[in-house]
Amino acid sequence: AEPGDSVDIPVDVAHSRSYVFRTIGYQSFDLADWAVEVDGTALETWRGYAPIPRRVEGPWSSPVRLERGRHTITFRCVGRDPASRGTLGFFDYVEAVEAP
Repeated sequence: AEPGDSVDIPVDVAHSRSYVFRTIGYQSFDLADWAVEVDGTALETWRGYAPIPRRVEGPWSSPVRLERGRHTITFRCVGRDPASRGTLGFFDYVEAVEAP
């Protein structure tokens, strides 16, 4: 990926309510930074660089109100740490639960 490249993932929400999100993925010596959004609302900026590869659970987001129906989670490459050798992104999933 190059900075500005993105991928959209459609998701269907069964119940209208507020949710919190977190991204589960990987950091490594060749991964980039990615903005993670739902319907254009920022959830987090995933920092992809780490000198030793590791699996990471990102922090929970602030609550986001979603209505029942189709929504879009977007991953957008926003650059990379100067020490990173690449601009890849490697994610397992985005988890969403009802906001407390």
